[in-house]
Amino acid sequence: MAAATSLGQVTAEGLRRLISPGTSANTFTARLRILVTARYLTRVEVIAGLRRVYLYGAGPRAREPGSPRPWTPAPHQLDHTLAVEATLVRLMDPAVTPALTRSEWSGEADYRAWADPGDPYPDLGIRWTAVDDGRQLAGQWAVEVDRATEARGAWRRKLGRYLADYSLRQLIVAVTTSDARARNLAGLAAEVGYPTAATSLTALLQHPDPPVWDSWQRRRSTLTETSLALAVKPTTRSTTAADHDRR
Repeated sequence: MAAATSLGQVTAEGLRRLISPGTSANTFTARLRILVTARYLTRVEVIAGLRRVYLYGAGPRAREPGSPRPWTPAPHQLDHTLAVEATLVRLMDPAVTPALTRSEWSGEADYRAWADPGDPYPDLGIRWTAVDDGRQLAGQWAVEVDRATEARGAWRRKLGRYLADYSLRQLIVAVTTSDARARNLAGLAAEVGYPTAATSLTALLQHPDPPVWDSWQRRRSTLTETSLALAVKPTTRSTTAADHDRR
């Protein structure tokens, strides 16, 4: 239920792969039906392309009495909702970036619950740890799933909100629709001065260590390499970023 609340809405297969990948699909779906009947979960039928999909969210018995209804994505954002789910499932797979151990994740609903006005709230937040040359490292990805619907100005404003709260030192992982779009987003992030690793959803799904456009090192890299570089030197370029912002 926590996963459904955090994401707002998620498919049965997405939930299964996130919380109980060893359970068969039929068994897991049967358990979800029980929770829906008991009103711990809600279920909404939608059409995605040519297929019928059921999306699960937090039900009324999953929250404290009197508390507001949890955030859920708008119906017209179905494509984005499914892309966020696919991105999370993939990034939490231990076979992806195996040098980085993911410890926990949060969804947009979690950020919306406590963010102050003007704060950035990514689609996903994922914490990771690693050992590199005998050093214990830790970092966090602020995952922005981009469906190429936002103009350059909107992305610039989004990056500015992250820059205003640079103390968080999160690496933005932008997952978008094409390699060309990823390169453009990384170029914009380099102009603004915020560390961003941009890739396409296709590349993320196809590669165990996805190739990214690294705005901080201004070159092609991998998600692991970019993540470790920022964890090793988390404040090296913050002054440069602030100087750029003042200009």
